[in-house]
Amino acid sequence: MTYMVDSGANCRGQFSSAGSLKNTVTSGPASISNPFPVFAISMDLGNVTTTTDAVVWAVGMLRDPAIQAVTASGAPEMRSPYWRTQGVAQDIITSFLQDYSSAAERAEAFDTALAKNASSTSPHLVDLVSIAARQAMAGTELTVGGSAGSYNTSDVKMFMKDVGPNGRVNPVEVLYSAFPFFLSVNGSYGGWLLKPVLDYASSPVWTQPYSPRHIGLSYPNATGDPTTHDQGVEQSGNMLIMTLAHARATGDGSLISTYYRLLKRWADYLVNNTSPLPAGQISADPGPRPNSTNLAIKGIIAIGAMSQMSVAMDQQQDAQHYSSKAQAHANTWKSLALSSDNHILSNFGDPGSSWALEYNLYADKWLGTGLVDDSVYSSETTFVQSLLGSYPNGLPIDNDSDADGNTAWTLFTAMTMNDVSVQGSLVDYVWNIISKNETRTIFSTVFSLKGNGSALDSTATSPGVGAMFAPLALSIPNVTINVADPGSSTGTSKHSNIGVIVGGVAGGAGGSILFLAVGLFLWRRLRRSDGDENH
Repeated sequence: MTYMVDSGANCRGQFSSAGSLKNTVTSGPASISNPFPVFAISMDLGNVTTTTDAVVWAVGMLRDPAIQAVTASGAPEMRSPYWRTQGVAQDIITSFLQDYSSAAERAEAFDTALAKNASSTSPHLVDLVSIAARQAMAGTELTVGGSAGSYNTSDVKMFMKDVGPNGRVNPVEVLYSAFPFFLSVNGSYGGWLLKPVLDYASSPVWTQPYSPRHIGLSYPNATGDPTTHDQGVEQSGNMLIMTLAHARATGDGSLISTYYRLLKRWADYLVNNTSPLPAGQISADPGPRPNSTNLAIKGIIAIGAMSQMSVAMDQQQDAQHYSSKAQAHANTWKSLALSSDNHILSNFGDPGSSWALEYNLYADKWLGTGLVDDSVYSSETTFVQSLLGSYPNGLPIDNDSDADGNTAWTLFTAMTMNDVSVQGSLVDYVWNIISKNETRTIFSTVFSLKGNGSALDSTATSPGVGAMFAPLALSIPNVTINVADPGSSTGTSKHSNIGVIVGGVAGGAGGSILFLAVGLFLWRRLRRSDGDENH
């Protein structure tokens, strides 16, 4: 093997003329674009006449600390990547390379498990979840608190970069779209992703009555963004829905008990601001949508989620309060949101021809809140089916936004349909977009509906494609939620089982998915010098 650190032109010229590199490093400052410095590597395989042994390449970046974050006290902290609990960088690189064969086997088994569970929805879903799993995981970093020699392995947090658009840290709406993936492969991931947002929102830095949109403007600086915003219903709803979804999937109610007052504050904000929506209240989707029926139902379902979390905490008065408020808002929503033919309008007060992808209905099915009548799902399925022939490349977010579609929200919408053929048609839209060879863009959450349809660079590589796991997440069994009693010095627990989601992804392949997820080399212990391996 030979290597060379120099400009791209010099490295290519050297290899072209000599067939090898110089094993030299050109030092000194240089801009990225000119002279375009590169680290070139060459492996001489000799005269290849038959199949040779594989050459394994590992390309990556290791850094410590991994991220700067804000704690619940408001103080900054530097956090290390979780692999530091197992060794130094060279140990991890060596272990990663030596584990290639086993990692390849685990990846194959992971895909086999995914295929088994995804194929019941659509053959094309198998391809989508396989690609989405890698992309969703690649947008995150697992970290640990403490410092060298004294890492606190009980202080684990996960951070997500808004890859593509702007580099925000733990963007809440992207967490929401990706959450089905994380709960499907290992529910603990969900809690570790939520905790940095909850800590920041609990700190003196954040003083608003609603959830923040993110915890930093430029990854890896999760130092907060205290400015006000107009997505209070959107982001508070997202956080309440995800917090309950995590607890139902894992049985871990520690986030509910630790942040109960904060969660209540957001729920109270929703009670007072969801129906009717205040002027200027918008979703995270591009374009103004005043009085959005889709946004309103998210807030209503989130209030219902707060009721279930209150049940888990044995706060019966709170549970009844939020339950009655959610039901009252849901009744009002139904009376105002439906057109004369009973499809859902895009905005309250719109003419009967308006419509939108009501993807937030997915949360009602996901959490089992039962706030939306079956008749609404049936009429919406009939209406969406009537649209399919008019949109060859996919459905837009609403009838006023016919230029672009959204792969994540298309999958959420698909799983609110009562007809499996309509579900399959929506899945096929997404598969057709990402399987086109007309663009170099990697799997994107936003795609153009114009021409032949194509993915857009603006959201390429976004971890939000974890939404492809929306069908699988509906099959995660609900387990008893255990919450520590915040008022008990003895650490006693309360237990609540608040319903069952019928399904079998975790029962059938969840055990495999739990430990076969992408990047699980972080979880296995370092290879012992005598060859012993622990996974």
